[in-house]
Amino acid sequence: MSDTLDFYQAQAEICRAEAASTDLEQVRNRSLRSAAVFEAMANQILRSRTRRAGVKVQEPASG
Repeated sequence: MSDTLDFYQAQAEICRAEAASTDLEQVRNRSLRSAAVFEAMANQILRSRTRRAGVKVQEPASG
């Protein structure tokens, strides 16, 4: 799962760099939208990890 998180974060950074380096408004807007989507997906993974870490697993009752 860490590979996916790393990938999303890297893609967001690439998109932000592309947006910063272009003079074309449409390309900049597309890149910023893409970066926002990759960031949202990365944040979703982080939220899921946090929720999982907070959930206690019930041990089966020994009989």
